[in-house]
Amino acid sequence: MFSKHTLKYFLGITLLTFAYLLIGIPFFLYFKSQICLINFISVLVFFLLSNLFFHSFLIIFIEKNPKKFLQIFLLLTISKILIYMIFLVVFLLNLKFGIKCYLVSFLLIYLGFTLYEVIMLSKFLKNIKTK
Repeated sequence: MFSKHTLKYFLGITLLTFAYLLIGIPFFLYFKSQICLINFISVLVFFLLSNLFFHSFLIIFIEKNPKKFLQIFLLLTISKILIYMIFLVVFLLNLKFGIKCYLVSFLLIYLGFTLYEVIMLSKFLKNIKTK
């Protein structure tokens, strides 16, 4: 069902999530900030699930019709950004404490996950072109 690339992406994104946890949990426990730790974990889980969902759909659609890569990629990227914005705004409106650490966590996790996705997607596209 899943291609070799998708399984490799799932493994890599899971390892990236554990790396964030290994850095974030001791950091927030050291500063004794339970609210920031809860916000950090919720943002991390959100990014993990959304990236797995969107990337698997992108790969499935590209494998079916590689000529429409750009259209599919732009559509999924815009949808993902809109969902991220909705998540960000809803979460910010419901927070009373820890807004700064939530925003910093969101930004750092977003950058890490986006960088990883771009790297994996470029490797996938190179493999398609060489076939």
